[in-house]
Amino acid sequence: MKVICYLPAGYPTIDKTLEIADLYVEGGCDIIEWSIPPINPYIDPSYIAEKMLEARKKCNNLDKYLELIKVFKEKHPDKIVCPLIYKETLHEIGIEEFGVFCKKLEIDTIISANITDYCDKEKLLKYGINIAPWVSFAMEDAMIKEALETKSFIYMQAMLNEEDKKAGLDDSTLSKCINKLREIGIDSPIYCGVGIRTTDDVKFLKKSKAQGFFLGSSLIKHYDSPSDLIKTIKEFKQAVI
Repeated sequence: MKVICYLPAGYPTIDKTLEIADLYVEGGCDIIEWSIPPINPYIDPSYIAEKMLEARKKCNNLDKYLELIKVFKEKHPDKIVCPLIYKETLHEIGIEEFGVFCKKLEIDTIISANITDYCDKEKLLKYGINIAPWVSFAMEDAMIKEALETKSFIYMQAMLNEEDKKAGLDDSTLSKCINKLREIGIDSPIYCGVGIRTTDDVKFLKKSKAQGFFLGSSLIKHYDSPSDLIKTIKEFKQAVI
């Protein structure tokens, strides 16, 4: 399984970002979900939003965030970087400028919860950039359509939330959803995220036939201890071997 590690660029500082990215690599991270912080992180949960806000307050120069990715890719050309970006931040940078930047670094997939405008998507596709589609347990028609059409991986809901439990969903839900996607001909990699806390969680994901998983807050809490950060990534990776 692929281990995808979330990196809140600029947190705790711009200078620390590359150090943390190197620690991710040392721990065995396969893909970095590299957040480019927005001015207003209104979509993300408060814990992550706070980190984004702190980053932008300390450094409001978006060119510096792009430079971090460039420097990392020059040092680790074989590592995959998947930028996480809000539509507002994309427009701050400029779609064309961002597209040229990604194409030069061979970045072909980004994550965004709110880049939904058809014209924006088409402009990104001109540079070979796909937005990884989000698929929740609701399995809405629009989600399925995007999953069928994508050339990237699929970002799948990992764990049941409280509303899911109240609706009567159980631990078999993820497996059923993945099986359904495969049955209708979707063969893109399925990586699961949101709510992953323990190694038992990722063992469950593997059993459900997910092909990768996202780690976020479980890593950020170890930023003050490089050895613990590396150890945590290795433990999650080892759990699914």
